[in-house]
Parts: sequence; C-alpha cells; structure tokens
Amino acid sequence: MLAAKIPQRTICEQLHMGRGVLNRYKTLADSQGLSYGVIGRMSDGEIESFLQLSKPTAAPSSQRQVLDGL
Repeated sequence: MLAAKIPQRTICEQLHMGRGVLNRYKTLADSQGLSYGVIGRMSDGEIESFLQLSKPTAAPSSQRQVLDGL
C-alpha cells in the first residue's frame, strides 16, 4: 500500500492500526533499506523476524536480578 502511494491515513483506517504503528514499521523498513515490495513478498515468519529487530532489549533491573536469584 505504501508502494502504491496510498495515504497513510487510509492505510491505517483499512488495517485498523494507529498511524504511529505504521510510521514505526515504515521507519524500520527504511532504515534497513528494504523496499515495500520486498516486504510484501515476505512470509509471515520473515516479517515477524524483521519486526523483532525493532524491539529494544533492556538489561534486567537490579530488582529483577534479585527476584531471579530467589
């Protein structure tokens, strides 16, 4: 849809998603240098793996480390 130059507002309405979510996915794709056509041909598993790249991994807090030790 992005490759077809459909406005983001329309895409969000059709997919029932927020514009912030769409913008985050668009930014991630742009930062990885992937065209929207390539993403459209990915399998669900490949897309899921791609989206996992965007999740920051936080170090466990000191409280969490204490709880894990118990």
